[in-house]
Amino acid sequence: MDDDSHLASEYRRRALRRTGSGRHLPNNPVVYVELSLSREGSDNAHGHIKGKIMASLVKHIASIELAPAKTMGLNDLGVPIDETTQVKKGKLQEFLQTLDTDAVARRYQNVRVTAVKTTEAGRLFSKLFIQFEVFGDDWSSRGDNTGVEYVLYRGDKVLHHIHQGRIFLPYCRSWYENQYEHTIPNEVFDEVTRIEFVANADEMQPG
Repeated sequence: MDDDSHLASEYRRRALRRTGSGRHLPNNPVVYVELSLSREGSDNAHGHIKGKIMASLVKHIASIELAPAKTMGLNDLGVPIDETTQVKKGKLQEFLQTLDTDAVARRYQNVRVTAVKTTEAGRLFSKLFIQFEVFGDDWSSRGDNTGVEYVLYRGDKVLHHIHQGRIFLPYCRSWYENQYEHTIPNEVFDEVTRIEFVANADEMQPG
């Protein structure tokens, strides 16, 4: 069997088996995709190098509504709580990020967003906390992953943009907990009603 045939056979085997978390794509119990191959040592317009199968991770946006909430759980984040403390929270159970072939390549679960305005050292300021778990399925980024970013809204009005960048996902086929913190303007905290969690596009290869 030549190299190209071997690679194609291996890819079919990976694509037909269950995904890493033990679940199939909704309404699509079997995923089968074909990607073009290049021969060893050659490049082509699709970015396939040295006989490896490459694919593009598609940008995905999940919208999470934020609402006023109690201060429960803020001690875990070390938030100083007093009479000035205000909280907004939102949560998303799961969303999937796919390749340009529609195969699932990355999974995000238990996405928790907490916005807090409180006083510390006599100063009133606001912070945004993002916590989530991420799983790489059978694909990994070709280099450092491009990660995520966040856009804060009041209705359809953009209030603030945060470029998070690289996430903690050192290997595929494993779940990793991520937690990030960003300072935001107080006026943004006052107005924000939802956040877009943006999972960026990336160049991928089989893990």
